[in-house]
Amino acid sequence: MIDKNLNYIKYFLNLIKDFDESTVLNPDLSGIETPNLVTEEFKINKHELIEFCRKNCITESVLFLAGACLALNKFTFSNKNLIFHENNLIFTTNFENRKITIEDYLIQIQKDYKENLKYVNFSIDDLIKEYDLKSGVYYSFNKDLDLDSLGYKYDFYLNIMENHEEFILSASYNDQLYSAEYIKLFLKSINQIINQFLSIDILNSSLLDIYLVKEDEDFKFHENKTPFIHKRFEKQVEKNPDHISLVSDGERLTYGELNKKANRIANALIKKGVKPKSNMIMMIQKLLKSSILR
Repeated sequence: MIDKNLNYIKYFLNLIKDFDESTVLNPDLSGIETPNLVTEEFKINKHELIEFCRKNCITESVLFLAGACLALNKFTFSNKNLIFHENNLIFTTNFENRKITIEDYLIQIQKDYKENLKYVNFSIDDLIKEYDLKSGVYYSFNKDLDLDSLGYKYDFYLNIMENHEEFILSASYNDQLYSAEYIKLFLKSINQIINQFLSIDILNSSLLDIYLVKEDEDFKFHENKTPFIHKRFEKQVEKNPDHISLVSDGERLTYGELNKKANRIANALIKKGVKPKSNMIMMIQKLLKSSILR
């Protein structure tokens, strides 16, 4: 047992060596109410999927996992994923080479998933806490999920259920971070990706050939009526200069004080030749405990 635990620790460390954090589905909301878990579902006819899996010697679980990981890549603008599944087990993907064929992609996902499941009975709670991995996305295939028994509270659970005729993509999510429309779009995107797996030549098609939106589909742009953050901040400086705006490392700053500090930084940058609308990179400590007050 000890040897197996040591082996898993080595395996785990190898999994996360290229990751600074776990994958989080980018939110489309920033609610401030008490969060609730809400569920949305999307149904897919199963027979064609089963035949595809049989023909290509992969399991249905691997097919949906591959589709979900690729959808996460599209939604998070990343080539990598670090998500959780059975017993809070960590599963990672890293496909920087987007020219890999769909066949090789599916084979690699299945290989990694089988290796991963060898350690499903081992607890890695201490390692998750040590590396401060946020419980962002949880994947499950055809299991009755008892969310309270998982030990961690995830913001997004994807559970693939199966009946005689259909696979049901069930997403339980934090309603203060995600809207129903956004989650439905994500589920439809998984379906869109899987449908492409089924319809294209996976031997000669690559990840670059997979899309979320058809080329002939019209885009509709809507005016964003929410002011930019700096404009909202300027209004607060004028309206409530003495209200607390930032709490960090025991220090409190009012809107007026923070504005003065920001102006000093801006003036210093101008002296160094920085011009309006220049792009700036900001670096902060990863574990800095700060709160920006409304």
